[in-house]
Amino acid sequence: MRSRRLGYIIAGLAFIGLLFQLFFRYQYVHLEGATVMRIDRLSGSSCNMPCQSSHFEPASAPSTSERSFDGDDEEAIQGVKSSVTTPYENDGHDYKWRVQMRGKNDGTHHLIGNPATWEDDDPVDWPVRLICYCYNDTPGQAGPVGVYWEHHLDTRQTYSVNDNAALSAKYGMTPSK
Repeated sequence: MRSRRLGYIIAGLAFIGLLFQLFFRYQYVHLEGATVMRIDRLSGSSCNMPCQSSHFEPASAPSTSERSFDGDDEEAIQGVKSSVTTPYENDGHDYKWRVQMRGKNDGTHHLIGNPATWEDDDPVDWPVRLICYCYNDTPGQAGPVGVYWEHHLDTRQTYSVNDNAALSAKYGMTPSK
């Protein structure tokens, strides 16, 4: 009798897990046109449907001595571009891909600014980038407006910032509703 009850409990838990996987794990956000972005609520990663591998592999990985902040910034932008579809085309603004911040895995992050700020640091120590596909062409606009992603050069993972409350708070942004 007890083993039958245990079997029902295990089957019930498996059913609940299946329901979560099917109905609650992913959030779908409609973007421009027919584009739909899928956000994984467990990992925070995102992709545009149909989702494909989000791993970006550079043509040749530079050795540590050959790495530069500019090269890593471009690699991060390419990593985001390979995992998402460019949103908000043709709305009258001049959108550009930009690295807004560089970060460490411990959560430290700084705005991109004076190159002298970075000249004594090793790019390997700063594997996180805040990437923006944004515009700053409206008179009186306080700062760039657009879509933001956090890209990790060390793991090749890309996370949506706009739809992730924790990442929005980390970067001082208001999450979209």
